[in-house]
Amino acid sequence: MDEPTVTVHHLDKHDAARFRALRLEAFRTQPRAFRYSEHDEARPDPALGAQRLEHDYAMGAFDGPNLIGIGGLATQQGTGCSTGPSYGACM
Repeated sequence: MDEPTVTVHHLDKHDAARFRALRLEAFRTQPRAFRYSEHDEARPDPALGAQRLEHDYAMGAFDGPNLIGIGGLATQQGTGCSTGPSYGACM
């Protein structure tokens, strides 16, 4: 049996549909891993996912053409971050 070949690369707008599908699956199976609910993620226009990938830094793990894992850093703006935009958490 052939071992899977996993590659990792930076995700961009061309990966948006696979990125969104994997995130929605993860919301259903691991909801506590996210600060948003599945409902919040499913609402936005799918085009926003492409914009997110162009703005934030996301990596994807691929087994052949299949996206099997994601990770990255996202900027956040909000009242909880008194120091301005942050990556992942306010310090």
